[in-house]
Amino acid sequence: MAAAAAALYFGSNDRPAGSGQERSGADPGHSIAALETFVTANGENSSYYHVYKKWEEAKEAVPNRQYNIPAAAMTGGKVYGRSQSEGYGSDVVYLEPKEVLTFDADVAEQGLYEIWIDYYTLDKTALNPELDVEINGKYQFNEMNKLNLAIDWKVDDGSRKVDRFGDELTPKSVIMARWRSEGLADPNYFLPNR
Repeated sequence: MAAAAAALYFGSNDRPAGSGQERSGADPGHSIAALETFVTANGENSSYYHVYKKWEEAKEAVPNRQYNIPAAAMTGGKVYGRSQSEGYGSDVVYLEPKEVLTFDADVAEQGLYEIWIDYYTLDKTALNPELDVEINGKYQFNEMNKLNLAIDWKVDDGSRKVDRFGDELTPKSVIMARWRSEGLADPNYFLPNR
């Protein structure tokens, strides 16, 4: 979806020649209207935006209840005890790349739930962790097959160097290995976090 989002030209006259993209007809100052026009005109009905709009129109319930899934209730990965949890305070699950983690969540009420995860990125990681999320064995919308998790970086102050002209060179960045708690959100940032 990132490639498709990069190719959207809402109300723009400077799109590449021969791009095959038609103007949306929406005022570029109203990006949501432009998005709705583009999504509707291109028959895109399984994007997060479109699925969320259907949920909103159906007035799906938004229960105010929290469910926590303990590491012991998960299948996949390796469970590390509290002493190996890098300060998390309870058991955690360690996953290798491409490893699958599954769990059951029995909810008392049907509705729209937010999914939050706590994760720790090891400092030997070079790429943002990616995950895909299936609910009841299927993707609820297209973007669930590739969600990127953020990594916190810091500049290594000891690596500040200048070139022969006195200009600062790009400093070395290092991963800040620490726990993060992140809610999974619209990966295209079309809808505000609610």
